[in-house]
Amino acid sequence: MPSVDPTPTTTLTDNLRRLGLTHTADDLNDLVARATQKRWSPVVLLETLVQAELKARTRRRVERRLRDACTFPTRTEPELGNSDLYGADGKAAP
Repeated sequence: MPSVDPTPTTTLTDNLRRLGLTHTADDLNDLVARATQKRWSPVVLLETLVQAELKARTRRRVERRLRDACTFPTRTEPELGNSDLYGADGKAAP
């Protein structure tokens, strides 16, 4: 088994971000403080970490979808002037 470098070149927060755990990276100090204060077992800490990360991802996904829905084009193709598909009267070309 390869030995692990005892002095990492990147911080835990940086590594969490690289893994895509941005919420955990942002709230790491609070999470560790709560776990220490409440004397959580490692399993409880991991369960809490995963739950918080999933909740944050769901929130970001909903926010992104709402933002994208607000930028959805509302004009129809005739209003955009697509003369290949629609005639001057706005009806579909034969």
